[in-house]
Amino acid sequence: FFLRSVVNDTIRSVLVSPVTISIFGTILFSGFLVLFLLTRMITRPMQELTEIANRISLGEVNLEITPDGPREMRALATAFERMRISIKAAVERLS
Repeated sequence: FFLRSVVNDTIRSVLVSPVTISIFGTILFSGFLVLFLLTRMITRPMQELTEIANRISLGEVNLEITPDGPREMRALATAFERMRISIKAAVERLS
């Protein structure tokens, strides 16, 4: 019984110690910061591509699409640029 009480007190003091709380808070903050930056790194290029696609759909085929962001987003932007060039050439042939 005494050993169990000592172990429980030790565990409780470790879990509630300011150092433990500080470490946990730092890890939690770092995790949120990484999540925020990753989300922003993906959503910003996606929003830009969406805006450009909308403008191209309205006839603005002279916009240049520059690949930006993670590898997958750059690949998508490159495909959009090839499509824009094809649409521009088709529009010029029809004019």
